[in-house]
Amino acid sequence: MKIYDNEPIKSALKRAGLPEGNYIHINLTETPTAKRSKREGLDIASVVDDTYRKFPTSEKPPIILYSFESPFTLFLDRKFMSIMSNEYAHFLRLPFILKEISYYLVLPTFRNEALEIAAKQEEKIDLLKEIRHDYGHDKEKGISRARNELRFSGSDKEIVSLLQNPDKNLPRCLEWIPGVFCDIEGTLFKNKKINQEVLEQLFDYSKDYPVTLWTGGNVKQIVKGISTDLEIAIKEYANSKGIKTNLHLRTPYA
Repeated sequence: MKIYDNEPIKSALKRAGLPEGNYIHINLTETPTAKRSKREGLDIASVVDDTYRKFPTSEKPPIILYSFESPFTLFLDRKFMSIMSNEYAHFLRLPFILKEISYYLVLPTFRNEALEIAAKQEEKIDLLKEIRHDYGHDKEKGISRARNELRFSGSDKEIVSLLQNPDKNLPRCLEWIPGVFCDIEGTLFKNKKINQEVLEQLFDYSKDYPVTLWTGGNVKQIVKGISTDLEIAIKEYANSKGIKTNLHLRTPYA
């Protein structure tokens, strides 16, 4: 077991006799009194995740991320998005009860290809911004980086157009993506309330498939508007039915 946190937390987790895995506090700090505002733990988790992708799933002890931050907010972070796209990754919302951790680690998890594609696209957008900056100082280098690092196969003229126009985005690849996708506005969130019938369906689907919520609107604004209500609704429904679910911990917006 590897635990990436300060010493008091490490000791508490070790005493709890938890399953093997990489336990990483997203807002990692070295001392108990330091503020946990930065997401330095995601850098560690990304290195572990990169290593994991080279081995079969059976050889990978789980990555268990935890934080006081809402998972719905964290899914807006490309690093978190990429890690959580795999079935070996888990998220626990603090504060948690130690004895419940083992149960959450055996709940159904799936590779979410939609999340993986979105994370890669975000990574390419970040790289595009960097290359655009370089292009302003060295045009040939910018064109070369766009072709080699972004794998852009267009002509030099098309690459220049992409690099000179900040409003122009990378071409998107349309493909069949497995999973369940639920529209937010008017479907899951109707008349300013969580639609319980739709929520129940998502509970059922999440036993067998990855669930992704989507919208054509402003994702950050919508997350801010409904994430708390949705998290509470999922917990209340689960408690009323006497079931455990990680739907509120593994459901991204797109």
